[in-house]
Amino acid sequence: MLREVYLKSAGLTKLQTASFSNLKNLVIVDVSKNEIDNIRANIFTGSLKIQTLNLSNSQIKSIEPRAFETQDEMLFLMLDHNMLVSARSALLGLKNLLTLALNDNEIEFLNEDDFKDLVMLNSLDLSNNELMDTGNALANLRSLGSLNLNNNRLTKLSFQGMPLLTDISVSNNLLQSIPERLDVITYARILDISNNPIQSLPGGRFASLNSLLKLDISNISAIQDGGLAPDALTGLHSLVELRVERNELSKVPSNALSAVKQIEILSLSHNKIETLDENDFVSVSNVSNLQLANNMLAMVPVKSLRPFTNLTQLDLSGNPLVHIPDWSFGNLTTLSSLRLSNAKLSIIDPAAFHGLKSVHSIDVTNNNLTWLPGDLLKYDRAFPFYLYADQGNRWYCDCQMKPFSQAVNVPGQSVITNIHCSGPEKYKGRNLGDIPLANLTCDCEHQEAPSVDTSGSDNSTAVGQPAKLRCKVGGCPTAHLFWTTPRGFVISPHLTEYTGYDVQDDGTLVIMATVVEDAGNYTCTAANYLGKAEQSHKLKLDIY
Repeated sequence: MLREVYLKSAGLTKLQTASFSNLKNLVIVDVSKNEIDNIRANIFTGSLKIQTLNLSNSQIKSIEPRAFETQDEMLFLMLDHNMLVSARSALLGLKNLLTLALNDNEIEFLNEDDFKDLVMLNSLDLSNNELMDTGNALANLRSLGSLNLNNNRLTKLSFQGMPLLTDISVSNNLLQSIPERLDVITYARILDISNNPIQSLPGGRFASLNSLLKLDISNISAIQDGGLAPDALTGLHSLVELRVERNELSKVPSNALSAVKQIEILSLSHNKIETLDENDFVSVSNVSNLQLANNMLAMVPVKSLRPFTNLTQLDLSGNPLVHIPDWSFGNLTTLSSLRLSNAKLSIIDPAAFHGLKSVHSIDVTNNNLTWLPGDLLKYDRAFPFYLYADQGNRWYCDCQMKPFSQAVNVPGQSVITNIHCSGPEKYKGRNLGDIPLANLTCDCEHQEAPSVDTSGSDNSTAVGQPAKLRCKVGGCPTAHLFWTTPRGFVISPHLTEYTGYDVQDDGTLVIMATVVEDAGNYTCTAANYLGKAEQSHKLKLDIY
């Protein structure tokens, strides 16, 4: 008694009428990844017990009307990744269907009666089509729980007639306004309206969604133009996860966040936040996962992170941090994961990670690091953690890496890492741990901590004119350097995030055209494995 047929990737070009007529006990049919082109009526006549039918990835361009009309027991129908432009009359008779996948086709429109028989439908995926309007086609899907309309061309949408929706995704469309009838979907748990040119986000618009757990309002035109209104999140008393990414925010929308004090996951990644205020996160201190990746933070926001008592994951990757000072995360005793990848890091101070008693992993890949201090690992831990550092850094295995290598190779130490050398040439590609400590040497007549001299810098210039701040660094081995500006920028050589500012190879900071805010103290800092030095210079700006 045959119950399952699998003809995936069988080279089929068509299915004959009544192909399955003598297979009356079939429950599962998989004819995906073929080149069938057209699904004719009566192909499945005689097989009345099919529950799962997979026709995905088969280059289907059309389905004849009532092709599935006899399939009263069908529960799952996969028609995704085909070339359908319409579903007209093809789905009639599927009164017990639970899941319908029509994603990744070329459907441009829906007819009002396309889904009229799908009274039990729970999950509908129409993502990655060419839909501009759903009309009333979805209006009577009263059992629908999950709706995916991502990556279409919808300009409007209403949830009328879908009272049981719990999971809604309408990302990457052309919506001009928030979908209509949010008051209908009171059971909604997930709502993703990201990546839409929504022109207005009125306060209290989500107030009826008091069961919502996750809201994604990333890349919304209204937020990009005017920020997130203080009352925008009113009523979201159950919200756990909030994503407000790619909205060109220059500061944390702390007033709006005060309405969702209970959230546990907050993402403000891919914005333009340069600084964080001490009280920005006071109202959301319960957050356990904070994502601030790809902003413009020049310094670790030590004071801003203090309110968090349950933080376990922190993502600062993609920020121009350059330098991690001692005890930057000292109060985050619950933190388990710290991401600092792609952060332009060139200097990490010896006690930078001290205090992270619960950390499982630290990621410093894809930075400008060439050495790490040995004391970085000198603190008690109850369990090991991973230091991801190898990829994208140019580790120079000389005397500067000797203390670190020595610390890593101490029996029983708790850090697991794997670093391969980029230089010197004789060690290129070798694992740091395989090089004898005695061979990790520097070509220095006398090793010494760096010295810094800013003499020769411009003392004054006129607003709009260029300025040069010089920094001569001594010491051996060669130290890394960076400048800290009155505007809070931290700039190292070859950093391109700050237009109009450039640190040259000799350490000179060049300001192409000064503005009033450029007046003040500039500090040049240099560090090698033996120590750190800094010196400040004041620049005066003349206003004519």
